[in-house]
Amino acid sequence: MNSTLISEVMSRPVVSATPETPITAIIELMRQRSYSCLVITHQDIPVGIITERDILKLANLLLAGTDGSALQAQAIMTRPATTIRDSASLTEAIALCKYKTIRHLPVVDANGKLCGILTQTDLMNGFIQAIELQSLDAQSMNPWDLTPPTSSEAEDAGDSITDANLNEVEKDLKNIFQSMHASKSPTGACRLQSRFI
Repeated sequence: MNSTLISEVMSRPVVSATPETPITAIIELMRQRSYSCLVITHQDIPVGIITERDILKLANLLLAGTDGSALQAQAIMTRPATTIRDSASLTEAIALCKYKTIRHLPVVDANGKLCGILTQTDLMNGFIQAIELQSLDAQSMNPWDLTPPTSSEAEDAGDSITDANLNEVEKDLKNIFQSMHASKSPTGACRLQSRFI
C-alpha cells in the first residue's frame, strides 16, 4: 500500500481559478462540470479551495444582504489549501485526509505548483487497485507492512503525520480488506469509504 504513489491515482489535469475570479463564474463552472470543488491558485500555486461546504458560506452572506455579484473567490474559499506532494504514498494521503477531515486534496509538484487533485473516489480506486495487486496468500506476504513516513516525508505530504495516525488508518484498511475478502466483491468497499475519509 505504501508503494502506491499519489501520482498514480490522482485526477489530472486540474481546472483552477484565481482568488479574483467572480463567485458567479465559480458557481457556473462547478455546475456545468459537476465539480464538487475548485482549487484556487496564484501563479499555479494552490492558495485555497472552494468546496460545497464553502458554497454554504455564500448562502449565509447572501442572506445577510451581501451583493453576490460583487463577491470574488477569495471571499468564501477555505485557506490555506492543504496539499500533498505527488511523490507521497496513498497511505499518507488517506492519513492526511482523515487527520484534516477533508475530502479533496490538491496535489503539488516539487515546485509547489498544482499538478493534480485527489478526491474520495480517487482514494478508493487507488486503494482497490493496490489490494488487487497484492497477494492474498498471507503466508507469503504481509499486505499490512506499512512503514510510517519519516518526518521529512510527512512534511512533504503537507502536514505532520504521526505514527498513531498511520496505525489508525492501517486498522481501517484491514477492516475494509477483510470485508471485501469476505464478500468477494471489491465494490463492497465503496460503502465503507466514509470510515476513513
